[in-house]
Amino acid sequence: MTDSHHLISNDTLRELIDFFLLEQADDDRADQLKLYLRTRLRSPASEEAVQIVERYVAYMKAHDETLATQNLNAQSLNASNVDINRISTWRQQRDQLRQRMLGGQVEQFWYQNDDSQLTQAIDEWRQRAADQEGVAASAQQPRYPVPHWQNSRDEELHIQYLLGPLQKAVTSFSERSHEGQHWAERYSSYQNDAQKITHDASLDAAQRNAQLQALRVKLFPTQGEQQRAHELGP
Repeated sequence: MTDSHHLISNDTLRELIDFFLLEQADDDRADQLKLYLRTRLRSPASEEAVQIVERYVAYMKAHDETLATQNLNAQSLNASNVDINRISTWRQQRDQLRQRMLGGQVEQFWYQNDDSQLTQAIDEWRQRAADQEGVAASAQQPRYPVPHWQNSRDEELHIQYLLGPLQKAVTSFSERSHEGQHWAERYSSYQNDAQKITHDASLDAAQRNAQLQALRVKLFPTQGEQQRAHELGP
């Protein structure tokens, strides 16, 4: 909050909203979130936060409905089937939804970094496609600098890196909710087992840390999820 108790719409607020709306399974999770905000924030910040939640819930619905019309699916998207023009069209539609439903300030605070990465990925992917087709750059549209590596493995890793922002851009909130709730279930299981490890007096610190790491590897398939579980503890 500001000194005058107005809301600051930063990433912390977005992460809190996503935790309630995308990682919880209760049907009344939006109402739970609004109650939480009203009890934790002073007025007028509390009501400003509640208004953002209501707009965000409406945006999530409109986002998924509009995305469905483009027939884009993050799970099936790979280097061989990227339709960069369709993704670019969807991105424009999505940005218009954000501006209209969330407002420019919230859009900037929440999505500026993601948008920058997406712009770079779209521009480079489009230039790579033009290079393959032998299309020369014009004076009005100079050539985007595409990096290349002599090692084919490094080149492939970069292509997968480019796919990341594209896949993220076409992921529905419904899919994110499914993944978020699945994460929450696995993290709950991790906490239960981790508590047993941390309270095992027969283990020294090195053994305890090794068992916790092995447990994270067992329950969480990606390094990102393992790191998140480690940061959340224990």
